Amino acid sequence: MKSAALIRCNSVTETELALKKSLKGYFGENVFFIVESLVNNARVAEAASNVILLDSALLNDLSLPSFPKVGWRCGDYFLYAAAQRMSQEYEYFWLIENDVMFTFSNISDFFAPFESCGADFIAPTFGRRGKQWYWYSSMEGFVGSGQVRGCLFPITRTSRRAVEYLFIKRKSNFSENFEERGIISRDIDKIPNDEAFVSSVLSEGGFRCRAMEGVAPAGSLNGETFHSEFPVMPEEAFLDSRKDRVLHPVRDKHGAAWKFDKMRRKHARLYQSKKEFIIESFGENAWRDWSGEASEEFAVGYGAMRSEQAMKPPVFIHIGFHKTGTTYIQALLKRNETTLADYLIVNQRSDNSKPLRSACQDFFSKRKGDDEALAAIRHQFQEIDSIASEKSIIISDEEMFGFIPGRHGYYKLYDRAESVMSVAMQAFPNRTVKFFAYTRPRMKWLESVYAEAVKNHHLDIDYSQFLLKLDFDENLDQLSARIVDELGDETFQYVDMAADRSTDFGLGDSFFNWVGLSEDVKFNLVKPERANEAVPRDIQDAFLILNRAKLPGPQLMDIKNRIIAALRS
Repeated sequence: MKSAALIRCNSVTETELALKKSLKGYFGENVFFIVESLVNNARVAEAASNVILLDSALLNDLSLPSFPKVGWRCGDYFLYAAAQRMSQEYEYFWLIENDVMFTFSNISDFFAPFESCGADFIAPTFGRRGKQWYWYSSMEGFVGSGQVRGCLFPITRTSRRAVEYLFIKRKSNFSENFEERGIISRDIDKIPNDEAFVSSVLSEGGFRCRAMEGVAPAGSLNGETFHSEFPVMPEEAFLDSRKDRVLHPVRDKHGAAWKFDKMRRKHARLYQSKKEFIIESFGENAWRDWSGEASEEFAVGYGAMRSEQAMKPPVFIHIGFHKTGTTYIQALLKRNETTLADYLIVNQRSDNSKPLRSACQDFFSKRKGDDEALAAIRHQFQEIDSIASEKSIIISDEEMFGFIPGRHGYYKLYDRAESVMSVAMQAFPNRTVKFFAYTRPRMKWLESVYAEAVKNHHLDIDYSQFLLKLDFDENLDQLSARIVDELGDETFQYVDMAADRSTDFGLGDSFFNWVGLSEDVKFNLVKPERANEAVPRDIQDAFLILNRAKLPGPQLMDIKNRIIAALRS
């Protein structure tokens, strides 16, 4: 039976090439990259071969829908791409995520035992799931109560006939439930993920399914180093205690922070155990560099946590979003800098935010490589930390977390903001970092976003065309809820701006309460008169005509500013 290894990824870099080199020890030339290229154009190294793009064209060929984070939720799409593009001679597909690492001196020692197993689907932790499982409700309606199965999906083996069956069932699931109106944002949570869908559908269909632990070499899928949430340091692969294992998720210092924050909140004991192990194996500096956590001398067995005395006042980061009163909040902060002298205020309306904003924009625009850009962002956060000394810090600049849709041909919803937030949490090791955002209903927000893009960013298309170009279905509340799920509501808070406007203080009430401003100080703040107000519809239409004239940028903005000034007078 001929098998192929499929590396599931969204780019092909040195990491993916190293994984392919490892896999070639067993699969030879039958190693393929299945590269998701649905949202961003995938980066594929020149040295890469056997590359299959999971892009919009392929989804059209397969008649499969796309929606936000489809590549993350539906790993089975990568199997359908392989079955569509690869030779019929392959009977089995090993789908392996790019953050998997093998520590066998001979990788065949892991894969060879599966040659005698004829199961159609083999996956770690395969088995029944109870109602407490996160994905249970999305699958229960399709297979019935008590019949939901699940697994972990970083490494699986699936037969071609099972893939073909899954493909039919996945298309049927979409057509029966979403065909009439298409998939909209509120539907996404109803779509079962790969772990639930593949495990449950194949079990119900009578296919033979097995837990990978029952076939793999004993101890190779140890929960200490193979997990969905707890990151593995790349250097662990060289430890004797990690020999003959499959490691997942292997994350460098840029990719570990999100996992660590969730682990620290939900699994404190395991987090502490991991911390002690890394420090004992590699030293405290290695732990600090990898995890982003600054630690002091450990009192007993490396176990003492940072003392309260070592902590500085917190960092409050107002991330926006665009067109949710951010300019007003920033004007309020600027107007009251003397009253708020106990805080270092880094504000878009002040010169002191420019270096940080510029570094973030290099990252969003991809003018620089990700590692270089994120390092520059971290450096700017560290500079702010140094300047603030013992003061609390307020940062308010929505440009640090993504471009407004419609600017520079950008039509995504802050798709890289989480990376910047992760860096912020690493860059202030002795401070608690908290994030805040205002939200608005989707259509009201999009109307305002469009008007802003026409007014200030030279957008020259009609509103209907603008809506068609949007590459997201989430609204701001859904995006924020997802971030809360990752960080916790003690770290990220969001409030509907309309609710704030209905308070005695007005817009900014929740923000300043969150910062910890007393009622006396808050109500003595001097409020700005106006900030970035919308222009009338006829003026917006005039700006659209001007944008289509393709005048030089400075000349175009001079004309617009004169019109706005005349409106104010």
